[in-house]
Amino acid sequence: MPFVQWDGSMAVGVGRIDGQHQELIALINDLGEALGTDLQQEVVAKAADTLMCYMREHLREEEALMADNAYPDAERHIREHQSFEAALCGFDPDGTPLDMEAVNKMFFFLSSWLVNHICRTDQKLGLYLKANGKPETVPGV
Repeated sequence: MPFVQWDGSMAVGVGRIDGQHQELIALINDLGEALGTDLQQEVVAKAADTLMCYMREHLREEEALMADNAYPDAERHIREHQSFEAALCGFDPDGTPLDMEAVNKMFFFLSSWLVNHICRTDQKLGLYLKANGKPETVPGV
């Protein structure tokens, strides 16, 4: 059973963003499944690294959409991204591979933060993009 379940209430209505959010949730669930097994630490650390890299790519994509579409709340939204990334760095301050305890803490942090961010902050961005965005940012256009 997935740890984080995608449902329609999480959709922001912008295909690129929704697709990335679904992929992030899948990666979070993959990490959660790996944590629930006796897999070697390297496998779990690799899953965590894949998730963190994809998350950073996604945040840059959102920030580019905000810039390209003159999103008026971009500064606050980007600060939220920066705060999140600073928190992620706290799990791995010296760049060494994460131990299992750190990966566990990071997993729960990521799960909670992502759902909260999607349902609050990204929903607002989605509404703006659907009303004011370029056609390629909205599905079906």
